[in-house]
Amino acid sequence: ALILLCAPLYFLGASAALIDPLFVLGLAVVLAVVVGLEPLSLRTALARGAVIGAAMWTHSQAILLAPLGLLAAFVHDWPSKPRATFRNLIVTACTLASAAAWPYARNVENFGSLISDTARVFALPSLAWDEYLRMQRGYDDWIDMIQYGIFKGWFAPEAYGLAFWLLLLGAGFCLHCIRRSGGVSAWLNNGLDARERAQLGILSVIACYLTGMIGSALAGIDLMIRNERYLLMVLPCAAVLGGYGLANFTNLGATGYWLGLTAGLLAAGIALSWRLIYIQKRKFIDTHKV
Repeated sequence: ALILLCAPLYFLGASAALIDPLFVLGLAVVLAVVVGLEPLSLRTALARGAVIGAAMWTHSQAILLAPLGLLAAFVHDWPSKPRATFRNLIVTACTLASAAAWPYARNVENFGSLISDTARVFALPSLAWDEYLRMQRGYDDWIDMIQYGIFKGWFAPEAYGLAFWLLLLGAGFCLHCIRRSGGVSAWLNNGLDARERAQLGILSVIACYLTGMIGSALAGIDLMIRNERYLLMVLPCAAVLGGYGLANFTNLGATGYWLGLTAGLLAAGIALSWRLIYIQKRKFIDTHKV
């Protein structure tokens, strides 16, 4: 929780509209019902579908909770009983579609698409908004698109703090434990324990999201990288795995908690100060442009 709250971008928009925590916590709740409930129960499938469907009301980007939640459920449940898993996935998909249908159907009726974050004026070809927005966001060449688009979580600490760096630490420990237990063959033969299956499910969500970012960038579509806030979607995954990595790396018991709390608050303060100074400089430059 501390890693999640230490991301400055998570609460930086509170003065205008605090909408980001809605879909971020939506994914957190989805992960909780995926890994915390009995995987082969029909009630679990209905509960997962209801939770995912309700979370999809929070934000246009929350439409991604449907494939991400189903993927996490598949990775977590499948080795136990494949037939029951597929049955439950179908039930979950139908339930979430029923729960989330109304706002997306209304969008299609009113705007012609399920979701959109583009004003109609941006669609006018004569104004060349696409080129202007790419330059404004710093994605005018491939180097910037890779560094500050696809891998922005690691190169924008003023927005995400240390969450994605800690994610690498936690992912390393998780993959080591899973590999020691038998790796993919152990997963296929239901040889992983509940904790390892939960870790694999969370890793699959992050891998799927990053793959989508890379694929969209290669296709020339900047939809998933155009806004720093979009990467907050997988912040709960980074926080969980980062916390696991810190716990294994330090392994200091109760002392480690207070050291982690102090270090986390210090890192959050530095990152937030960095972000505020950056915003102040940008406003100063914009104000004094000739």
